Amino acid sequence: QIQTGTNIPEIINNPKALDVPSTSQFLEHSKESVEERKKIYKSFSDISATMLLSINNVIAKNQELINRDPKTGNYYFKGAVPPVISGSVANDFSLRTEGIKLKQTALRLRNPRNKPDVWEEKALNILENNGTIGGFGELIKVKGKSVYRYMKPLYMEMQCLMCHSHSEAMPSEAREFIEKNYSTDESLGYKAGELRGGISVVIPIQDEYSFEFLSKK
Repeated sequence: QIQTGTNIPEIINNPKALDVPSTSQFLEHSKESVEERKKIYKSFSDISATMLLSINNVIAKNQELINRDPKTGNYYFKGAVPPVISGSVANDFSLRTEGIKLKQTALRLRNPRNKPDVWEEKALNILENNGTIGGFGELIKVKGKSVYRYMKPLYMEMQCLMCHSHSEAMPSEAREFIEKNYSTDESLGYKAGELRGGISVVIPIQDEYSFEFLSKK
């Protein structure tokens, strides 16, 4: 069991922690072994992103419970929407895993702070142009450091439409909150099943030899 504060990148990159061959032995393995190593990064990224998506869905489904006073019946929008809560979870996750970053982003933004970087924009366009792809990932260098980057698609579900279809569909309190805090909102007009954005994952790779070898495959 992984305890709080465990260095997850170290576990992924440390062959002893996973009880697999050392780096030098690993580099001598077949192409199939290399592909398996890539699958580890992709699988871990996808699981991490799915965790954030699950948090989003639970929050979206329970907006009535979160905002409705059970005693008075009054509706008071608290601003506890999926991207806000999942953003806080992502920050906490990064601190606890010492470097793995999660981020919700999109091409059409509500919150400018979630603007995609160059790689995220490329990945989102790939997902946009290929509706059948389950996610996009690759090994790259960022500011001289080796990382595995992954983007998991985020599709519109029925519970998301209250805040992303049309402003008329929102409770008045929610609409006023969004108009006040996000004057440049571009995230309306969606339909169920459409690509809303994605969950970006960044995993630091500590083993440079593995990076150089894997990135050539």
